[in-house]
Amino acid sequence: PLLLFSLCHKKKTQSPPKHNNTFHFEDQKQEQDTRSSQKDKENKNKKNKMSIVKEDGLLSTPRRVLITGGAGFIGGHLSNRLLSLGHSVAAIDSMLPYYDVSVKRKRVQQLEKQFGEKFQFIESSAGDLTTLDQLFASFRPQVVVHLAAQAGVRYCEEFKEEAHANNVETTERLLKKALLDYDEDLLHFVSASSSSVYGCLPRPWHEGLEPAPEGVYANTKKRGEQLCREYAARRTEEKKERAGVAVACLRFFTVYGPEGRPDMAPG
Repeated sequence: PLLLFSLCHKKKTQSPPKHNNTFHFEDQKQEQDTRSSQKDKENKNKKNKMSIVKEDGLLSTPRRVLITGGAGFIGGHLSNRLLSLGHSVAAIDSMLPYYDVSVKRKRVQQLEKQFGEKFQFIESSAGDLTTLDQLFASFRPQVVVHLAAQAGVRYCEEFKEEAHANNVETTERLLKKALLDYDEDLLHFVSASSSSVYGCLPRPWHEGLEPAPEGVYANTKKRGEQLCREYAARRTEEKKERAGVAVACLRFFTVYGPEGRPDMAPG
């Protein structure tokens, strides 16, 4: 099944009910004990969830992770985090000059210097079939995180063919390689979508809404989600006993932070 997540979309929390100040001390104490008990239970549940992630989760043991767009802002931070946790990372990036390429090269150099052989970088399009064949054969990824894309709403409106090539054709080639042609034990395929697929739908937004994208960029991202569904279904049909790959799309909102993209909000 395809999982959808809207990142940075926070639900409103309800304010705690106001308590009557005329309660007797015994009533106040009983209510405090109840709240403490509930809080302890919540903390225990959180701890259990964290332990599941650490002990039994997908990344609980060292994995080989392929990251497309690995020299980008999100890809660079993700690579650093995974490498710090003991995983091996292969990052592929075409180094598109949408913004200053020297910023991307600096990220790659820092990762190479800090993590050595645990990190390998391939300068190529994530949709180049020869590169994909070689990379899947040599690195044998267990997790694929597809972040590579043509960014920029206005840029995509001006260069429609480039947007389609980078956001749709590349995604489909990678999905075909990872989910259909690759016979190793792939565990997870994560693809970057965008909050732009919600278009002008009334808020609050949630994953159950039918996307209503407007413009070239948003439509390419919606098509990327559709391709993930289609190829997940094809793998289930064609691989059967080896169909167990979790496929997820992440609908990013505005992402910013340290060493962020020059055209975005400063970190």
